[in-house]
Amino acid sequence: MDKLPLSYQLRLSVLLAADMAVRLPKNAKGVYRGYMPKDLPQHTPRSPYKPWFKVVGKPRITLYPKQEIEGFSDEPEYPPLNDGSYAGLKAQVRLDWYEKLRTLPTVEQKLFEISTICNQERMAHIFNWLPNYNSLPVAQYMTQTHVINSLPERYRIPASGPNEEGNTLDSLVERIRENVLNQIALDKYDSIKNDRIFVSISSRDGNKKAFRSNSMIQNIANNLKKTLALNENKELFDYQYDPSASIKSWWYHSGFPPFKRSVFYRMREDEQGKVNTMFQMEGASALNIRANHSIEPIVSGEDPLITDTSLVQKYSPGLIDFGVTYKFKSPVMLPGYWFGTEKGFDFPHTCFLSNDCLDLRNKPRNVEKDDEENCLNSQAILTAFGWLNGLSMYHGFTPFQELEYPFTCQVVTTDGKNWLFNVYQLNCHTFHRDLGGPMKNNLCWTSGMLNLYEAYEGGNFKGVNDDVIKLLIRFMSQKTDQDYTSKLSLCPYLGVDNQTDGEREEIVEQVRCSFKQKRPNWETHDWRVPLYEHIFFRSKFMRHRIRHMKARWHHPVPERPRQLD
Repeated sequence: MDKLPLSYQLRLSVLLAADMAVRLPKNAKGVYRGYMPKDLPQHTPRSPYKPWFKVVGKPRITLYPKQEIEGFSDEPEYPPLNDGSYAGLKAQVRLDWYEKLRTLPTVEQKLFEISTICNQERMAHIFNWLPNYNSLPVAQYMTQTHVINSLPERYRIPASGPNEEGNTLDSLVERIRENVLNQIALDKYDSIKNDRIFVSISSRDGNKKAFRSNSMIQNIANNLKKTLALNENKELFDYQYDPSASIKSWWYHSGFPPFKRSVFYRMREDEQGKVNTMFQMEGASALNIRANHSIEPIVSGEDPLITDTSLVQKYSPGLIDFGVTYKFKSPVMLPGYWFGTEKGFDFPHTCFLSNDCLDLRNKPRNVEKDDEENCLNSQAILTAFGWLNGLSMYHGFTPFQELEYPFTCQVVTTDGKNWLFNVYQLNCHTFHRDLGGPMKNNLCWTSGMLNLYEAYEGGNFKGVNDDVIKLLIRFMSQKTDQDYTSKLSLCPYLGVDNQTDGEREEIVEQVRCSFKQKRPNWETHDWRVPLYEHIFFRSKFMRHRIRHMKARWHHPVPERPRQLD
């Protein structure tokens, strides 16, 4: 056996050992039943882990040395502990989406993301005026606005004397008074007799009365611009003027009850029975004036008028009682002009409104008190909030990111005879429950209703009030502050646009289609079917007569997303 090769010796020894093990009795004790030659490698396989104990893809023990990485702190840092309930997990998903919105670099991408996620959302649809009486408290709570029944100190009526250009205020008031009254007489009284042809310059001028009032306001503002640009404010020629501008804006508010008692809303109520309500405001102004720089805010952010949220009274009744309708629509943010069409002119200056809402709202019987001034104040609040909210969106502040600096504008409401002056300062617009609800107040200063004249008889105005002309001069001659604007970080949440021209045009087109509430092409194509197919394949009266009909393939319809609450 020693003369055999080593491999044969090994095989033979294994066979002999196996033969000896077979011949041994089964119950023999102290007998070595296995034989392993010394030259063979010793290897014992691991016992497999149980499936419930085995961790797939992860080592059981780390034997590698820990690498020293720069930036690690000596003290351990743990991730935040989130609420483990179902509502807490859903809220964390929404917070992560808010953070994604904040990191998107352009306004187009933010609007596209919002229109994609919030497509066909159930929202409370309102106009820039509420049709029912006693609407001012609802408008205040809806926009978290505190009303001050006086104008700021900078808007006080100046005393008679020379201005910066050397012209006396009395002579300036006299010239502007003559121009304004002549324009009012021409557009409000004489044009009715002539009954000129109605040609609207905007789709928002839906009737002859609205067109005449808007045209009168635009002509008055044009005459003021020409006169004051040479005497008071030379910047008036540098502003952007938007006649009959369409204003659309949306936001969330967490302080209103649901409009119906259903499981969908009961699951989303808080301890007080309130839900996050999405508001969509649509309206139009007679004229918007925009500038390259901002008006300096009236009040600083640390003032108690802003920080004390108890100044705004909570209003709990349902919104349907005030003419609010609930619709499934896509949210639209449009402050009078399309995004990306203009460079600059993204700060507000003055908004002109008409008094047409007083004739269009509901008029119940036996109304004891006169509510016209409150109605016009609520219209000014909703219009100013919607306009500034849309402009803040163009600066990168979505309704889920709080403002880092205030926006200030002026609102003038008139029908020629009655005038109302307001100054609005937007300090916050995030009222969602996930973000803590309203944390600040927006402010609105009002002058009260003022009459420019008492009557118009025989082609002459009687009882003309020059204080209205002086306030109008003060509003139009209000200058923007370039030094204040240069110190601000205007767009902290916007970055560099790395998209190609084709990608940018595609996103802009889709966002504008959603703003216009336009149906997708595949959906409209699905509606356009031949008449024979409608009769023989889709009609409920002929369907039962056709046997073994082949089903027609339709485009997949996207599911309606759940409400973002």
